[in-house]
Amino acid sequence: MGQAKREINVTARMAVFICSATVIFFCICMAVNYSRISEFLQNAAGEDQSRMARFIASSVADKVDRKIEVVEARLMGQATGAMDAGSFDTSIGDIQLDEKTLAWSLPVNVALMDKEGKALSSQKISIDIEDISGPIKDFKIGRTGHAALVDDRAYLVYAPGAKPFGNKFCSYNGLQKALGADKGSILMDGVYGHQGMVFASFHRVEGVFLPKNNVKWWLFVIQDADMIAKPLNAVMPRVLIIGVVLAIVALFTGIILGKIAARPIAKLRADIDKLSIQNERAEGRIKKFSDDLALALTQISGVISNIRHGLKAIVDMLPVPSNEKQKDAVNTENSNIDMVAKDLDDLSDMARIEAGKLELNMQTADIKDIIRSSIFVFEPKIRGKGLGLKLNILKGRIDVYADVNRIRQVLSSLLGNSVKSTDKGSIEILLKEMPDDVEFIITDTGAGVLPDKVSDLGLYISKAIIEKHNGKFWSENVPNKGSRYSFRLPKHKPVTIG
Repeated sequence: MGQAKREINVTARMAVFICSATVIFFCICMAVNYSRISEFLQNAAGEDQSRMARFIASSVADKVDRKIEVVEARLMGQATGAMDAGSFDTSIGDIQLDEKTLAWSLPVNVALMDKEGKALSSQKISIDIEDISGPIKDFKIGRTGHAALVDDRAYLVYAPGAKPFGNKFCSYNGLQKALGADKGSILMDGVYGHQGMVFASFHRVEGVFLPKNNVKWWLFVIQDADMIAKPLNAVMPRVLIIGVVLAIVALFTGIILGKIAARPIAKLRADIDKLSIQNERAEGRIKKFSDDLALALTQISGVISNIRHGLKAIVDMLPVPSNEKQKDAVNTENSNIDMVAKDLDDLSDMARIEAGKLELNMQTADIKDIIRSSIFVFEPKIRGKGLGLKLNILKGRIDVYADVNRIRQVLSSLLGNSVKSTDKGSIEILLKEMPDDVEFIITDTGAGVLPDKVSDLGLYISKAIIEKHNGKFWSENVPNKGSRYSFRLPKHKPVTIG
């Protein structure tokens, strides 16, 4: 039941993950591409509208130029003394309303001048705005697109259905902002006859005569901005349908892949859970065994100690040994009892270490006193084997923060190893003081130890005791000499923060 539940969970997660990843990827692609496509459509529309604006502006300017040129030709043909003619002086006035015809016209005065600047003949004409605005009237783009003729004050000169100069194309500031656009196309708001944003392209109406008379007209081609993105918006429902289909395909793919992957993953998780439970049980058993072992060894050690004291008391009550053989026998038995007691103490310490119950009685003490007491115990053995003893210890008090008895136990174990493994040569003891630590080094000329290995029970316990002090313990072979045991101890009590 549990494994089936795990398989369902894994399948669902895989399906959701693959489906979500596919949809997210699709949405990101659509967002990026929608922006790019919109920009592309806007640029394309801007180029088309700018081209149309240039064409219509040129048509309007040409119609004005042709009407004025016809008048100039007529004056030239009708004028007397044509040989004295020098040039034409053409002036264009403001657009006016003909009250008779109710038509808006552009007044123009054309004068033929002689070489001295006197008028030979002149003619006034009115150019009907409707006549020159034919290209504007006939132009349409899309559903909302059209053209408009605008002056430099933002008034409409001509637009289909609009009264000339009766309405503003846009605000004056809006016109200036549009005319400052680099590309000749801009998004505008507040344009006459439109609600919302429009996309506008523009071009100056120039020709021959209008600029000379400081007539500033602009031809705008405009359409609602949403019409530009209309083709893209029309495609979006199809794209969304494709996205939904992809999501459904991804979901089923995720379910299939999830089922394929679910069984081994669920089995692996079940095995891991089983191993975890077994490991917890094993750790509990080991801890209980360590506790029981430590207690048993402590009890046995107490029994051995009582036996040792009892045997010594019995030996003391016996008559004095009459010969060397009896003395050796008594001494051997006493040594065996001491060795068994020490081994039991070591086993008890090891059990406490494994159970995490090794306790320390920390205090500030002089490390040199601890060293001297340890050397005092082993010095007879060192001298008895004919070994040299070199002490390199600084003068003065050197304090450490440690358990004195445990450090003495470490020194006894290390000195005992050196004495045991060294048959000739010497044992050197070195103590170095550093700002925050002291370093103790024993070097002998014995058989040596395996590099970076702690195989002896006494060394194992020594290493655990030093590390319990937040110190460092290591052993190594010294080339052509023997072995070296080293450890560091902190000098001060650790500072507790908080």
